[in-house]
Amino acid sequence: MKVIVIGLGQVGQELTKELVQKKHDVTVIDIRKEIVDSFTNKYEVMGVVGSGASKEIQQKARCEDADIVISVTDTDEINLMSCVTAKYLGAKYTIAKVKNLEYKNDDEFLKEKFKIDLVINSEHSTADEITRLVSYPSNVKVEHFIENKIKMAEITIKDDSPLVGLSISELEANYKNKINIGCIIRNNKAIIPTNEAKLDKKDIIYVLANTVNLHKFLKRNKLINKTVKSVLVVGSGNIGEKLVDNLLKMGIKVKIIEFDLKKCQELSEKYVDAEVVYGEELNSDLLLEEGIKDFDCCVSLTKNDESNLVITMFAWSCNTRKIITKISSIAYTSMLHNVDIDTTVSPYSIILSSVIRYVRSIKNLMNNSITGLYRFANNEVDAIEFVVDGEFSYCNRKIGVMKLKPNILLAFIVRGKEVLIPDNDKEFMKGDRVIVIAKASAGISQLNDIIDK
Repeated sequence: MKVIVIGLGQVGQELTKELVQKKHDVTVIDIRKEIVDSFTNKYEVMGVVGSGASKEIQQKARCEDADIVISVTDTDEINLMSCVTAKYLGAKYTIAKVKNLEYKNDDEFLKEKFKIDLVINSEHSTADEITRLVSYPSNVKVEHFIENKIKMAEITIKDDSPLVGLSISELEANYKNKINIGCIIRNNKAIIPTNEAKLDKKDIIYVLANTVNLHKFLKRNKLINKTVKSVLVVGSGNIGEKLVDNLLKMGIKVKIIEFDLKKCQELSEKYVDAEVVYGEELNSDLLLEEGIKDFDCCVSLTKNDESNLVITMFAWSCNTRKIITKISSIAYTSMLHNVDIDTTVSPYSIILSSVIRYVRSIKNLMNNSITGLYRFANNEVDAIEFVVDGEFSYCNRKIGVMKLKPNILLAFIVRGKEVLIPDNDKEFMKGDRVIVIAKASAGISQLNDIIDK
């Protein structure tokens, strides 16, 4: 597909690299000539210097021929205007990144009146992600897909976990093959496990199951903790405000530490049910005075990654039960895992995942093959949903006779309301929805691609 990326900030650069890797025809637009020159010299992309909102600049980039135009500059209005201009010129699909929470209420208006196909509100999505992490009663990150029929838990294996030393086949047999280990991250590398693979300390595993079986797994392995009833939020901004809105609606006690006096006064007036404290973000005495040890959860949301890391380390030293850290730079995301700290949330990763999923969905609309895609494990692994049709080589044949390519896992078969774990005696039937786990780099675009011929 022909894709145009407007804005070569952190998101735009990583997005461009991913699109080039996937063999898309990519053109980049940015006002900084040195950045454009750097990318055109390093990667097989075309480059245009100028404002992505300009009709003239878009015509130089041949937006009229584009399948997708993606605008991810740091300015909401430029992103929205770029998409409007691109649609006017004839681009098939447009994606705009925005930060202002007020635009969230305008999603349908922007889509209907200005024909912007996808508006990604990074602040809103990040706040909702943190809310999910807070509300789930465990130190586990849980996602759901396939219309909530299947859930996936990201779990870090502690040193004293009963999971240490178990092979995948032993583990799955213990749960009567009602769960699947879709991926292991070990030493920052994603592994699609074989049955013989054994779990080790500090592994991050992705457990897939329906709601009931996932709960049983978490409870049996003592991963279910008390429900979070109180949250200390350090820093606010758009993400913090949306998060506080969410938490108060859930009946959770909230205290906010804010270091901008004017902002502090605004928050006090807006959130009468929350306690707002003015003070320095990196003042350990203040954090202790405000009871960091007494809160179930600490969320650090300052504008500075280094400050968030320091606050997180201090909360960790205070034995705060649940710690959630906003990290804007991808370079820091692996650091906290190495010191056994719970969860990082990256607006950058949320945007990147959302855009890549949408690009994949557009590509798959063109070949009508993939019906759903979820990217996880630091964006290295895909859970892909296919529908079995007459073109699949093993339709109406048993799974046992099929040889899969390396690093491919058949996770689930969804047949009507029934969720099945694939085994050698089960058959693929026309209309089944099949969930496949594969490395993102594998380029799986149709169900026949998983077969080792």
